[in-house]
Amino acid sequence: MGVTIYVEDYLGEVLLRDPTDMRDLLEAAESLGLPLLTSVDVYDDTRFNRRQSERLVSEVDALSGQRDLTPAIAALQVAISLVGERPHRYLMFNGD
Repeated sequence: MGVTIYVEDYLGEVLLRDPTDMRDLLEAAESLGLPLLTSVDVYDDTRFNRRQSERLVSEVDALSGQRDLTPAIAALQVAISLVGERPHRYLMFNGD
C-alpha cells in the first residue's frame, strides 16, 4: 500500500482527502535529507500542525524539479495551503 494525505480540523472532521501515493515523494525527500518529510512514518499516521506545515513548503520546493513527483507535489501543496488558512487544522500522512 501507499501513503496518502488528508487535512482534518481539531474536531477530526476531514476537510480534504487525497488518494495520491506519497511514497516516492517521501523516498526522494529521504535521499535529499529533508528533515520534516523524512520524519513521516510510512507505516503509521504522522500529523503536522499549521506551523510545521508552513515549514514543509521549502522541502516541497526542493523536490519540485522532479517531474515524476508532480502529482504528489501538487496534492501536497493544496493540502498545505488548506492547513494554513486557519488555526487548528492538521496535515495528516496516512501510512499503511
